[in-house]
Amino acid sequence: MRLYAALTLLSLSTFVSAINSGIFGENGQVVNPPPPTPVARSAEDISASFVQRETNSQRLARGLGPLPPTRRTSELLPRTSCVPLANTQGVIQVIDSTTSAIKGYVSNYFDSQNTYTIADLSTDALIVSWSSTTPFKGAFELTAVNGPDPAYSLFGTVGGSKSYVLKKDKAGLAYLSGVGHTPAGSPPSTTAGTSIEALGYTGPSESAIWTLNCHSLQITAQWTNADGTSPAIDSFVYDAYVNSLNIVGDFAKFQNKYPNDNAVAVKFVFIPVAA
Repeated sequence: MRLYAALTLLSLSTFVSAINSGIFGENGQVVNPPPPTPVARSAEDISASFVQRETNSQRLARGLGPLPPTRRTSELLPRTSCVPLANTQGVIQVIDSTTSAIKGYVSNYFDSQNTYTIADLSTDALIVSWSSTTPFKGAFELTAVNGPDPAYSLFGTVGGSKSYVLKKDKAGLAYLSGVGHTPAGSPPSTTAGTSIEALGYTGPSESAIWTLNCHSLQITAQWTNADGTSPAIDSFVYDAYVNSLNIVGDFAKFQNKYPNDNAVAVKFVFIPVAA
């Protein structure tokens, strides 16, 4: 994980290496994005969008045949309704987004920089618990039942040291770690606290960001940027170079920014376990 530590504890060679891997701003601190600048749309000629369809009687009056029959496309297809979770506790399986191979599970321990990584065995998996039996719409919290830091027992995200602007065309990221509570849909908090603070890092965090697909049990995240925008999250990422799990807004941009990290896009799937 790319992590800002107190520069007084770093040798010059270490700092240069960190700069080369793109984890610090020029002043060695987290780079905050400027507020987005609204862009006014130019006036559009929309008259062409409202073309009235000719009726059969009008066509017959002009000596033309009737219009072909059209199918109704507004009918709703039958779908299975979401059923409340019988068990809100489970583990998170990590699956390669490209190959669908199972890479392991979100670990019940941190890497050396206090972020979650991948465990090979289910016995080393983090057990999480949903804050609702119906976490299917909206954003919810996940509690780390057997997590490594009881002081920050929520499974959440911490803004990346180089940038935590998560959107298309940006290489920003957020680390998965232990965090304090933050309201759903709120910008990242600098006061909620994180497990990474023990190492001197003060990146902002979010906790109520998780949603579950009731059919596939796939978990998705929704990060809110500092300017209040909430673009779709591209994917979860396993950063093999630093052995950490992150979320990003644009995986291709992340790969281009950190080409030596051997990053892999992954999916999270909730596997219920007995409480």
